[in-house]
Amino acid sequence: MALFRERHLPGRAAAMAECERRLEALAARPGGLLGRSCSGTLAAGGKRLRPLLVFLSARHGAPPDEKVFAAAVAVELVHMATLVHDDVLDRAELRRGRPTLYARHGAGVSAAAGDYLFATAFRVLAAAGSRPAA
Repeated sequence: MALFRERHLPGRAAAMAECERRLEALAARPGGLLGRSCSGTLAAGGKRLRPLLVFLSARHGAPPDEKVFAAAVAVELVHMATLVHDDVLDRAELRRGRPTLYARHGAGVSAAAGDYLFATAFRVLAAAGSRPAA
């Protein structure tokens, strides 16, 4: 994203690449139709603005630690889940110019994929733990 360059967040490109790698692994994890569905949703693209905002707002200038990565991944998973569920509710055929998961596989698979993405986001956050209050 041209708006935020390395001077705004040193290591931005590496952090975003690592975030994407983690998202890809989590999306594919269930395997089968569910894994392919989640991976396809992720592959549909997007600006990944939410993870970038997490990186920008966390410890300005410091490289992201595991808790920051967990937050960045989780916020994108929640966003993806809401888009999938929104497509079910709206019976949307297209998103970002591509057929939606709902259009390809129907409400059942879409709802399961959205639920998996939500649950995975909270699992990632729970596994990361929390920081002590300052």
